[in-house]
Amino acid sequence: MVQIQSVRKKKFRMDMAPLIDVVFLLLIFFMLTFAVLGQAMDVSLPQGEAEPEANLQEDINIMIDREGKIRINGQTIEMSGLKQELQDRLRNRKEKVVNLETYGTTRFEMFTQVLDISRQAGAKDFNIIR
Repeated sequence: MVQIQSVRKKKFRMDMAPLIDVVFLLLIFFMLTFAVLGQAMDVSLPQGEAEPEANLQEDINIMIDREGKIRINGQTIEMSGLKQELQDRLRNRKEKVVNLETYGTTRFEMFTQVLDISRQAGAKDFNIIR
C-alpha cells in the first residue's frame, strides 16, 4: 500500500516585536518634540538706534596701466606722491584694504615698488587684480 504523506503548510506569522519598537520610538520622539516646543519663550528685540552709514567709503583702487602710469581711483599720480596720497586715504579707515590692478605687461619691479609703498603707507590687506 502506498502511503501518502500529508504536507503541512507553515502558516505565515508576522513578528510584531519590531513594529511595536518602531511605534514606541515614534511616540517618544513626538512627545519630546511637543514638550520642547511648549517651552519656547517670547523675546522682544530692541530697535536699532544707530543711523545708517550715509557716507560709505569708496575702495582704494590703484591701477598701473600699460604705459606704467599709476592711477588711484582714476586719478593719475606720480610715484613720488603715492605714499602721501595713500596715507591720507587710509588714515580714517577701519579696513585698510587696497585693490591693486595691473596688466600682463606691467614690470614686476614697478608692481613690487607700488606694493611696498602701499604697505609703508599703512595698507594691511591687498586684492590683486590682473
